[in-house]
Amino acid sequence: MMPKVYEGDQPYIFVSYAHADDAVALPLIDALMAEGYRVWYDAGVEETEDFPDYIADHVYGCASFIMLVSGSALGSVWCVQEAKYAFKLNKRILPIYLEDVELPRGLDLCIGTKQAMRWYEYESDEAFYKKLFKARRLEDCLTSEGRRRRGVQPRSGARQTTETRVRKEAVRIVRSAGVAKRDSLGAYSWTELKEISRAIAVAGSDAEWKAIAKEYRLVDKDGKLQGDTKTFKLADGADASVRILGFRHDELAGGGVAGISFEFAGVPKMRRMNAKWTNAGGWKDSDMRRWLNGDRGGFLALLPEDLRTNVVEVTKQTNNKGRVSEGDTGAVTDTPDKLWLLSMAEVYGKLSGQVEWPSWLLAVYDAEGTQYQFYEDKEVALSDYGSCQKRGADSWWWLRSPDAVGSYSFRFVLSDGDWDCWLADYDRGVSPGFCF
Repeated sequence: MMPKVYEGDQPYIFVSYAHADDAVALPLIDALMAEGYRVWYDAGVEETEDFPDYIADHVYGCASFIMLVSGSALGSVWCVQEAKYAFKLNKRILPIYLEDVELPRGLDLCIGTKQAMRWYEYESDEAFYKKLFKARRLEDCLTSEGRRRRGVQPRSGARQTTETRVRKEAVRIVRSAGVAKRDSLGAYSWTELKEISRAIAVAGSDAEWKAIAKEYRLVDKDGKLQGDTKTFKLADGADASVRILGFRHDELAGGGVAGISFEFAGVPKMRRMNAKWTNAGGWKDSDMRRWLNGDRGGFLALLPEDLRTNVVEVTKQTNNKGRVSEGDTGAVTDTPDKLWLLSMAEVYGKLSGQVEWPSWLLAVYDAEGTQYQFYEDKEVALSDYGSCQKRGADSWWWLRSPDAVGSYSFRFVLSDGDWDCWLADYDRGVSPGFCF
């Protein structure tokens, strides 16, 4: 059986190896675990479009990094990239040579100067393991039982979790990725914003992510969003601009949180919610959702490539039934979306306490998310909604919330920022949100 990988928040070793070396690598991983080390390795994860982020996140979070160096490993793009990324993040690296090989210049720059172990030179595996288990670079990754068994005392600061260490390094890592401080949101490239978003995503408290956001001038000195925008052109030549909605607000469809959520600051397009005047199936089954997220011929395809490739899929909650009656359950369900329209609750906040509707009806709307920081900072409510105004193709813009007491309409924002509902087959403004 494959050794079980470690997926907790304590310091762990990332073991990088070529699968052609399984016969050597898996017993080594077994031995490390038996000795009391926490270990993560690629246990045959299917390579999908999210695979690079999945691997990078585990290199990003590790305390120590072992590379099993062999001809097969040097021929593996993944092994080489993992080692270079570990070097970039200043991880504790221990190269273990399985055979006598010459490193390519780029990899030699990263790990060639590191103190290494040459397994093939040891007289026995027992002698090799005895030396390996004395490596100081791995001690932080011992479990408490492993420490007791070996009589190892934790070094100063070694008790902090991997997440704590990563949070403290967040700004440094963003800087190491080449992200310099800019004067405004619009001055950053999409790739730079993605790097900042990744750092914010691992923050453990409001104070920590605000420190990063302030460092890169995404919020003001009080930590508030003022609506600073980044402008660009869509593929059809139309002008567009986006602003930050909030931080650590949306859950990634694959687990974890997105660091930054954005929305279009204007209304670049018009579109109907459905071909017919019905809200049956809610947002999940709407023509609008299919058009927004369609790679070909949809709104997603209109985004510049360097923006489109950085957008991540998040989970949105919506009334996906449409008309709801008292006693109905399960109307609000999840959908995975790269592009989405905002809900009533995400713009105006919880409706409970703002309108005198039946409690069961309020519960449906209030389950569709929580108010984004931008609208909260602007003190938007059902009675004070001027900051919801947008200009563009149509200053009336759709929300994804169906009219929960009718069968034909979805909610939308009027030109003055107030809200109402309208028949689903009418063209209204489209102002999507997305996440990094």
